[in-house]
Amino acid sequence: MITLDNPIQTQQSVKSAQLNHLKMSMDETRVVQLIFDSPADIDQAKMALKLPADVTLVDVPELDIHGSRSVSWNIDIKQGRNRLSLPVKARGEKGGQVIAELRHKNEKKTFIINVAI
Repeated sequence: MITLDNPIQTQQSVKSAQLNHLKMSMDETRVVQLIFDSPADIDQAKMALKLPADVTLVDVPELDIHGSRSVSWNIDIKQGRNRLSLPVKARGEKGGQVIAELRHKNEKKTFIINVAI
């Protein structure tokens, strides 16, 4: 498990990316946890996830069926500490970057995980 921990501040429009590294073996599944703090409840934020070709999100078959390498969904954020667990699986040998972006209005928080397989 890798945990990325960074607060979301609602006063700035763009946040710097937090970069982490994850070493995986072929066909290995690991849980990436994005942890972020929010000073207030936020309704209808958007989480977008971009994956390299050799990494997939477990239990999201449309990433493999349709050849898409990204998925997004709306998420409600509660005041305080929030945790989002993302099970990822290494399915190739190249690795690459998993990029998760959390957006609300004009604000964005980016998490980047360099995956080595």
